[in-house]
Amino acid sequence: MNKQEFRRRLDRAGEHARRFAENYVVEALPASILYVLSTFDDPEGRRGPSGTIKYFGGRFLTPQELVLVSPARTADLLWVDGRVPSWINLNVESVDAAATHIRIRTSGRLVKADENTLPSERAATVDKSDRFEPFRIRGPMVPHGWQSVERDGRVSLPPAPRDS
Repeated sequence: MNKQEFRRRLDRAGEHARRFAENYVVEALPASILYVLSTFDDPEGRRGPSGTIKYFGGRFLTPQELVLVSPARTADLLWVDGRVPSWINLNVESVDAAATHIRIRTSGRLVKADENTLPSERAATVDKSDRFEPFRIRGPMVPHGWQSVERDGRVSLPPAPRDS
């Protein structure tokens, strides 16, 4: 897959995660999506300036640069010269009036962006005719002990991260 296809899959996976979470949360989820990326700090090679982490591809970023990130920038950060994390989990984390915030957790290992060798999504909610490896949809974060919508009802999302 090329970078354009990777971005298309990110967009589809984000929308799928948003629609999936709507079944479980109280809040209305805006169609606009922003991402919150985990602060992966690559341990290899030299260290960056104080206050930065070494992200995929050797880029030095502040942790704040990984909060409320646009889809285009997210794809840029996860795509490294034709390689991507071997798996990328998405789940709705919070919401504000303008956007649904989706947490991205990734493998720390970059692999060739080849859908034939990336681990596939096993969830029944995935449309098998239009693959989106390496992305995987996970449910929204729920309180400890929560069992189901039928038994416990919908949950409320935690407060949105603040842009500081």
